[in-house]
Amino acid sequence: MKNIFRILIGFIVVGALLLGAMLGWFYFQVWKKPFLTEKQSKEVLIPTGSAYQDLMHQIAQWETRADTAVFGLFAQQKNLHNNIKPGRYVIPANYTMNEVINLLRSGNQTPVRVTFNHVNNKEELAGKIARHIEADSVSILREINNANRSWPDKINKQNNRAVFIPNTYEFYWNTSADRWVERMIVEYHSFWSDDRREKAKAINLCPHRVSILASIVERETIKRDEMAKVAGLYLNRLRDNWKLQSDPTVIFAIQQSDPTFSPRRVLYDDLTFDSPYNTYLYSGLPPGPIGFPSVTAIEAVLNAEQHNYYYMCANPDVPGYHSFARNNREHEINKQRYVQWLQKQGIRR
Repeated sequence: MKNIFRILIGFIVVGALLLGAMLGWFYFQVWKKPFLTEKQSKEVLIPTGSAYQDLMHQIAQWETRADTAVFGLFAQQKNLHNNIKPGRYVIPANYTMNEVINLLRSGNQTPVRVTFNHVNNKEELAGKIARHIEADSVSILREINNANRSWPDKINKQNNRAVFIPNTYEFYWNTSADRWVERMIVEYHSFWSDDRREKAKAINLCPHRVSILASIVERETIKRDEMAKVAGLYLNRLRDNWKLQSDPTVIFAIQQSDPTFSPRRVLYDDLTFDSPYNTYLYSGLPPGPIGFPSVTAIEAVLNAEQHNYYYMCANPDVPGYHSFARNNREHEINKQRYVQWLQKQGIRR
């Protein structure tokens, strides 16, 4: 009887030692040892509607220090299979298996930084955003053109470029197209503070009309230090009921029917193209922005230079800048210099 008792005690001791060894091994693998073999962070994208098996298939492709079967066993113990949360997760290289599972269960995503600028049209904008978030470009473009949406400041889907202010924003990767547009509207309201709205009022413009003028200014000059002067010129024309006569508005008007139109020089025949965006034919500002005006261009309009210039022409002596004139006589002199330069360069279109 004593021998049997001793044998049982032996089994218990051995079992306890084995259990302790297993627990120690789990402790080392799960709580202490980094899960990833690579000494760099790992990005995980979990699409909306993903199943637990989809996540495990992803993890099976990783270079890890522990077998993925062990990961799966422990993940199920921690109920990860019932807590799949879509999004983008960046796993630090030193995270243990336990920390990886906790992160994926938490829904604590790492945001993506989305920057867009120098965008020519809505299709290009949708494509640029779709490269950073889960929503595809088709759904983003559909929401940009959503006529049923309540746009701010009496803006509509035809002229809503002003809502999408180029900048750098943070989004969660699984942001839907609808939520992305809603966020941009929130950012629009945030940008147009009381102070900026007062500045707009002081130059007899509303925020939307400021954006329209800013889009023209930005197409007229690439030089930031010249934008305020160009803005002042167009404000002078608006104040005195002159036509703006801006070449970029003509190019934009023609591109609405011919997207391939991209001239280096606007010809007289182009000026007759009938469109409300053609400021050679129609007085005042066009119906909407001809681009997505940057913060710099908007600020240039809100803080426009006060001067007596009404004319401007590209300055061949200082590339990228313009020669400004107070009257037509001065302008003709500047214009002739520029035309002679174009002829020497062989630029006819």
